[in-house]
Amino acid sequence: MNKTDINDHKIKQSGDIEKGRIEYLASSVPWSKVMVFVVAVCVLLAACATTWVFQGWQTSLQVLAIIIVVYVILFYWRWLWVALRTAKRDFSALFCYLKILSLTRSFSKKNFSMPEIFHNVVLRHPDKACFLYEDETWTFKQIEDFSLRVSAALKSKGVKRGDTVAVMAGNYPEMPAIWLGVARLGAVAPLINTNQTGNTLLHSINVAKCNFVIYCSEFDDAFQEVKKDLDPSIKLLKFTRRPLNVSSDSVKVVE
Repeated sequence: MNKTDINDHKIKQSGDIEKGRIEYLASSVPWSKVMVFVVAVCVLLAACATTWVFQGWQTSLQVLAIIIVVYVILFYWRWLWVALRTAKRDFSALFCYLKILSLTRSFSKKNFSMPEIFHNVVLRHPDKACFLYEDETWTFKQIEDFSLRVSAALKSKGVKRGDTVAVMAGNYPEMPAIWLGVARLGAVAPLINTNQTGNTLLHSINVAKCNFVIYCSEFDDAFQEVKKDLDPSIKLLKFTRRPLNVSSDSVKVVE
């Protein structure tokens, strides 16, 4: 087979491929639906034009609305059924979203901080459960009391407004309480990933430009490893987590 035959063969193959693509595209077009749509549009236009001529434009709009409703019911009944079944959930979510927007706007106008917002919740629901952690139940009042102790301890250590106090703690109730305690003093509280060690941990502390770092005792080894490389001006504050008293008389859960 010479070069000419090879080229002709390639051209024939490419032509067959293109032909196959065209046939595939043609077969994939839902012509029946297209025809139904075209007929429906023609009927719609004819009905609107007829009513416009003999009954006026207002009647024409009414006919248009009726035809659209009938079309939606006939061809989108499944979507309508799902929408009706989920309407209660969707409207509830919309109501909650609008309520959150309203509260956010109200708090912004009053220039409330997060600790002040949390305090308002504590006044309304002091004994209501705020966090459920393993066998512990922390009420809103207990979380605020813990955060107040954190604020007092940090203030005695010299934390002031504008300082950066990083927090490295696990997913237990004390972590948000510590964050509230830091925020109450006007300081910034970046959260450090608890999986970080070595140079990664050191980089996070330096990037955040921390003045203080609060960490749980379970991460003591990680901080002992990087302590010698930290800026001497950064103060490390360690706390040890103690389980909350979970006796039936100590916590009253309000449903």
